[in-house]
Order: sequence, then C-alpha cells, then structure tokens
Amino acid sequence: MKYWNLPGEDSLFKVAYDKYRLFFSNGEIEPKFAPYGAIREGAVAPMELSIYYLFLAEHSQGVANEINNLYYRIAQLSAWDKALREYDGEEKLLILLEFVDPIANFAIGLPYVIRSRFIYTLSHLSHQANLILDPTWAESELPAETSINFQTMEKTAARWQGYIDFLICFKQLNDNNFSAHTRNYRNKNQHQYPPRVEMGHTEFITRSRKDTNSMYTVTSKEPLRLLDIHPHLLKQFDVAMECYKLYDKIVCNQLAQLHNNQSSINGVCLTQA
Repeated sequence: MKYWNLPGEDSLFKVAYDKYRLFFSNGEIEPKFAPYGAIREGAVAPMELSIYYLFLAEHSQGVANEINNLYYRIAQLSAWDKALREYDGEEKLLILLEFVDPIANFAIGLPYVIRSRFIYTLSHLSHQANLILDPTWAESELPAETSINFQTMEKTAARWQGYIDFLICFKQLNDNNFSAHTRNYRNKNQHQYPPRVEMGHTEFITRSRKDTNSMYTVTSKEPLRLLDIHPHLLKQFDVAMECYKLYDKIVCNQLAQLHNNQSSINGVCLTQA
C-alpha cells in the first residue's frame, strides 16, 4: 500500500524494531507472573458446585492473564523508552504512532480493567457460595451482568473472611494517585482528549465552571513521558499481584466452607502453601 508509506518508512521501522527487541531481550525487568494454568488442580467438584467451579476456572485464569499482560506491556514500554532516545523529530513521531502509542494506551488502561475483573469475579463467586451456604440468599441478589459494580461486590463478598484485607489493597488499583501521575489519561482517552505520549501538546484551551460562571483558559499540556509513568505502572502491577493473592485467599475460604472439609482442598489454592 504505497500511499500509506512515507519514503524510508519501512527501513526506519525495521531498524527501530530491532533496537527495541535488543533492549527488550536484555532488559532489566525480570519476568514476574501471576500464577495460572492448573486452576485448583486436584479439587473434587461435586455436581452442586459445578457452576462455582466453572466461574472459578475461567475467572481466576482471566484475572491472572490481565495482570501478566500489564507486566508485559510495562517491559515493552521500558524497552521502547531506551530505543526512542536515538530518534527525534519526524522519525520519533512515526515510531510512536506505529509502535508505542497503542502499547501505552493499553497499559495505562489495564489497572482499571484489572479492577473491573476483580469486581466481576468476586461478585459471581461469592454469589454462588452464598446461594449454597445461606438459605436466605436468593438468586435475585445478584443483578444483571451489565449492572454488576463495586456495590455488588460489597454486597456479595463482604461477609467472607479475607475480604477486608483484599479491599484495602483493591482500593489502590487505578487510584487517585495513579490517575494524577498519568494525568487522568484513561478517563480522558474514553471521554475527552488525553495527553499525548512523548511528543505533542494538548489542552490548548480548557473550560471550568464555578457556580453559574464559566472560565476559559488558554494553556498547553506537555506529553506524558514513558520514563515518568514507568514507576507508577510498576506499582500498579505490584498492587494487582497482591490483590490476586488476597483474592485467592477469599476463594480458598469459600472452597473450605463449600466442601465443609479443609483437607479436601489441600494443595489446590494457587498462592497459599
């Protein structure tokens, strides 16, 4: 498609990608992954627990995949940050558009995604456990899929041992501190105009309201720098990993009560000895 390509673009991309791969392969970020694969292998699932286990198998692996995805994107951005230092001007802009922008956009949004995954899975698993163990708990306690939110998780899971510890950690996912250091990128990307990454200014004019008055300000916001957001993405990964461990403890407590025999689930929890 010759109309898409600028002169020398193909060779520029090939050389830049080779530089990136060299930094990626020899990067200082050591691989760390949330556990997944053999989900509660060895656990006996009676017929009455089949729905719980079907949710558990998909959800626990799905959450782990999103957390691991975040770590992979952080490693990619770290390598691209080093590779980009050899470029400026139009060449850097082309590389950003071709490779870096999609990764940065995805990575910055993942803490919110992981937060939503935890809400969804804990709501469903706790609902199933409550249905079996609490004769007063009704199917109608869990709303329609599109209405499951933080309040749903609170209602269904708050009774379970380990939930308070989980909640303390959970509240750090996509928190105000992360939003501030990424300049509310995720929300603005969905609803307004986000800051650019590495190159390009935004928000040349802003509007604010106070009482019945409006104020318009001529301004300019600099782009986000990969080096600046890197530690905040890493912190979000660490928080997500800790949340996963605490999530697993809640699940293990639910399984212990559902099986009514702690020894029957020995060795099947992902993060506990």
